[in-house]
Amino acid sequence: MAKMNKVETKAYNWLQKKGLSETDIIYQARRNPDFLTSDGKGYEAKKIYGKTLWFSSNQFEQLSNMTNVTILGFTDDKEEPTLILAASELREGILEGFHIRVVKDSGPPTYRNSYDLIAEIVKSCREPIGKTNILHEIRATHTIFERWLNMAVRFKLIEEVLGNQYHTTQKGRNFLKAWERLQTFLTEKDEVFQDAL
Repeated sequence: MAKMNKVETKAYNWLQKKGLSETDIIYQARRNPDFLTSDGKGYEAKKIYGKTLWFSSNQFEQLSNMTNVTILGFTDDKEEPTLILAASELREGILEGFHIRVVKDSGPPTYRNSYDLIAEIVKSCREPIGKTNILHEIRATHTIFERWLNMAVRFKLIEEVLGNQYHTTQKGRNFLKAWERLQTFLTEKDEVFQDAL
């Protein structure tokens, strides 16, 4: 079986808590949806960035045309999905208080700013984690990743522990709290703007 990322692992564990056994769940690495179950349902696990879920245009088109598929949105701090949504209800914009964004390439857009990247790195280091796993989590090029990883270390938001692993510092946790408050504030302002349209 291919290795699952953190969000897929959370979804897999959640499905088992719902009563499905290991043999009832088929993991589909790099396919939509992430999981097929013996009862004929599908589940796509998505990471929630602030209040936003990102989809590639191809993934968005495939999932929104699937019946019996559920989107499970997970935040870093919870093992249970924060958002459960029928894939057939997917549309761009604000849905159940979350931004649904579609980009041409896969994953979060390449125009993430430096604060977004640093926040993603710091979040991924809440538990000790190696460079390769951080890179897999944030889905950036190696050059960009190295640049912002070194910046997070220099700002003392993360520290190297246990050899070649990194862990979030208290300063990093404070940064994340402030960053999440800012993201919530910006989302609320965007929702007010959307409501006015």
